[in-house]
Amino acid sequence: MLSEQLVRDTADLVNYEAFQRGVSEKVSAETVGQILRCAGNRLNFYLRDGYRVCFANVGEFALGSDGVLTDRSKKPTLKVNYSANKDILANLATAPINVKFLDTPPATIAELYDSTRQVADLKIVEQGSFIVKGQGLSIVSEYAMTEKEYVTSLKRGDDRAAARLSEAMKTARNDDAFAACALYDEATKTYETDEGKWIKLKSPYYPNTPQTVGMTLPYDVKSAKSNVEAGKKYMLVIRTHFNGNGNVKSVQEVVSSEPFEVIARA
Repeated sequence: MLSEQLVRDTADLVNYEAFQRGVSEKVSAETVGQILRCAGNRLNFYLRDGYRVCFANVGEFALGSDGVLTDRSKKPTLKVNYSANKDILANLATAPINVKFLDTPPATIAELYDSTRQVADLKIVEQGSFIVKGQGLSIVSEYAMTEKEYVTSLKRGDDRAAARLSEAMKTARNDDAFAACALYDEATKTYETDEGKWIKLKSPYYPNTPQTVGMTLPYDVKSAKSNVEAGKKYMLVIRTHFNGNGNVKSVQEVVSSEPFEVIARA
């Protein structure tokens, strides 16, 4: 999976001589500098007094809350939001921006640790708990990832993104992330690919971090029998929307590289 990172140069607006060439040779660089400093000071002045400021042909500056305020008796931490002028937005189509693509490491299962026997030997006690170790393993649904991005947009004060994500949460699935056992055939060295025959491991998963996920082999409470049979082998399948960058993406699926055997309780 690829994520993109913009590669940008920095233009220093303190270079008043460059501004002078863009105005007139009759206006000195010192005068241009004074005007720019004065404009900056007025911007700070109005923002300090809580005004929304339209700044020349640059865009609009406005105060916003940095995060969600939970205590009405406290003053929120403020930040400045910027909305670009329509001419600037129109020029973005031709902006010479370089994009560097970064490869996001795929989710991997490195180890299955049997909590009952406290050993990692690809054997797990029926009805027992075990720990999955690896990377990118957090089992997070589309709904949970959308909600997380929604909260982040609120903290940034990005009302448009928050509104869009609020609508997305209404249709986002909350059951598309899970762990499951797929029966392994020792003779053919293959595992069951029919999802309808997979045996899902019920949530909550604890812990549930990118490197460590805890889960329990399922069993029927009424009959007190395991849904997975002792003496048989299974592949562990994990599906998640977690991808390490905090944004909602397509679901990832990772399957253990080796089958594990379910063993009877002592």
